[in-house]
Amino acid sequence: MTITKYIDKSHATTKLENAARLWLNRKAQGYADGWRGAYADLAHGGCSSGIVSELVYTVDCERFAKRHIEEILERWQEDTEEMGERPMPRNGETLDLNWLAWYGFERAAGIVASRAGFND
Repeated sequence: MTITKYIDKSHATTKLENAARLWLNRKAQGYADGWRGAYADLAHGGCSSGIVSELVYTVDCERFAKRHIEEILERWQEDTEEMGERPMPRNGETLDLNWLAWYGFERAAGIVASRAGFND
């Protein structure tokens, strides 16, 4: 297996996936195995660990979720159909945008990493 330090843009087909790809490529500089190390840390601790500095503060998460809401909700629907119906995450009467931002980012990063050969 050849270790590639960065993920090519062809592995991201949506804006959300591209946001995850760009983050993985930026974080790759800090890992001997490049983006694979960054993704492994994200997969281990998730966004709630604070590893994605752009998604630490609630206001930033809400902005990110609103920017990508259609794709995030589409992924959520796909996942719930596969796993059985689950209620939409809510914070009182409104959608929990913080949770949706983390879910969307982690899900998109997983898709991009898989396309780039993370499990190879």
